Amino acid sequence: SYCIHIFNLTKSHRKEKKFLAELGKLIINGTPQQKLIHSVLSAQHIYRDYNQKETAIQIERTNKLYNNLNNNEKKEVQFWYKTFMKINAYYNHISNRFDLALQFYLEYKEIAEGLNQMDSVCNAYLGIGEVYAEQGDFDKALENYNKALVLSKEIENLYEIGFALLYTGKLNEKLGYYNKAINNFEDAIKSFQHSNLSQFTIIGFLN
Repeated sequence: SYCIHIFNLTKSHRKEKKFLAELGKLIINGTPQQKLIHSVLSAQHIYRDYNQKETAIQIERTNKLYNNLNNNEKKEVQFWYKTFMKINAYYNHISNRFDLALQFYLEYKEIAEGLNQMDSVCNAYLGIGEVYAEQGDFDKALENYNKALVLSKEIENLYEIGFALLYTGKLNEKLGYYNKAINNFEDAIKSFQHSNLSQFTIIGFLN
C-alpha cells in the first residue's frame, strides 16, 4: 500500500542518517578524499530533508574540503564531485538563484561527459531546461528537454526517456498545447512502466 511505501522510504532515510554518523566516526583520521566523499553524502542526505539552512552549511564545508585537495586527489573524486555539483544545482534552483543553478548544472554536465556517464548528462539537460522554463525562456527549455530525450533514447535509458517526456509534457501543458501534453504524458507512463518503476512512483511524478 501507499502507507507502507512511505514507511519504507522513511525507514531507509533513518538508516542512511545512522550510517553517515557511524562513517563519520570511522574516517576522523581518514584521507582527504574519504572526508570529501562523506561530506558529499551528508550534503545529499540533508538536502533530501529540505533543510535549506543546513544544506547551505554542508555545501560550504564540502567546498572547503574540495578546494584543499591537490590536483591528483581531485581527479580521484570526480564522480563524487559530479554528485556535489548536482546538489549545488538543485539547492540553488529551489532557492530561485537561477544563474547559479544554471552554472552548476552546466558544470555537472561537463563532469558527467568527462566520465562518460550519459544518464547524468540527460539529467543535466533536464535541469538546465527547468531553469530556462522558470525564467520564461520556453524555447531553450524545450531545446534542452529534446536533447535529453534524444540522448536517453540513444543510450536506451527508459527512466530518463520517461523524465524527458514528462518535463516536455508539463511545459506543453503550461503553454496550452494540451493534445501534445497528453501524448507526452501517455508516452512517459509507458516508458516508466517498462523501466519497472512502482505505480506509486509514477503517480508521484505525474502530480
